[in-house]
Amino acid sequence: AALTSTASLSQLWSETYDGSMDDLFGAQADVAQRVVEAVGIRLPAAEQRLLLADPTDDLRAYDYFLRGRDYERRSELESDMRTALELYDEAAELDPDFAAAWAAVSVMRSRIRWRGYDDSALNLRLAREAAERALAVDPDDAGGHFALGYYHYYGFRDYDAALALPGADGEELRDTRNAQLTTFVSSLMVRVALDQVLAVRRQNHRRAELAQLREHVVDRHAGGFQAHQHVEDQVGRLVRGVRPIGLG
Repeated sequence: AALTSTASLSQLWSETYDGSMDDLFGAQADVAQRVVEAVGIRLPAAEQRLLLADPTDDLRAYDYFLRGRDYERRSELESDMRTALELYDEAAELDPDFAAAWAAVSVMRSRIRWRGYDDSALNLRLAREAAERALAVDPDDAGGHFALGYYHYYGFRDYDAALALPGADGEELRDTRNAQLTTFVSSLMVRVALDQVLAVRRQNHRRAELAQLREHVVDRHAGGFQAHQHVEDQVGRLVRGVRPIGLG
């Protein structure tokens, strides 16, 4: 294994790793720990615990999870998104304590709803239940909070509920892998601002349409009044020009 600087292209760390692949997560944690020590990074205790924590005890579940990630990143075509959901569902079924899998199930259901592939009440309910299941496994899991925020925004456009997340107001999670959550909160704030601008534009557009309608109604009313007055004047002139029969 090797670690190379992208700035200087120099090799920062290199080591031959001999270990058993029977414990995949243990091997990953071991290599990560060696890299951290080699580059002189000092991790807080919480991040050290996360570095050593296994996402799941079931390698089959992890395999389904990674395959789901692959399909999720391919495209937003319905076929790819539904395949990703099926794989995440399988991962969660194989290991009910796999918080990341439950969070992924929830996010995919919310995204499928947003894309218009399934706007049923059942899909939304399952999205919420999966997010709650992830948080039940680990209340401090950033992925679970991220999924719940997705549910509120993409399911209902509920900005307040979506932003009522740990990390949105400076509150820290024990799970410090919250870059995804921070990115979501930031992008959601941009969406909120954009929607507010669009709402103002729609309101101004409606006001302009109403003003035009009022002008049109006034013009028609005035035109009708003028036409009516013109007819009355014509009738009056005709009446005045007619002599009664038998007189004069």
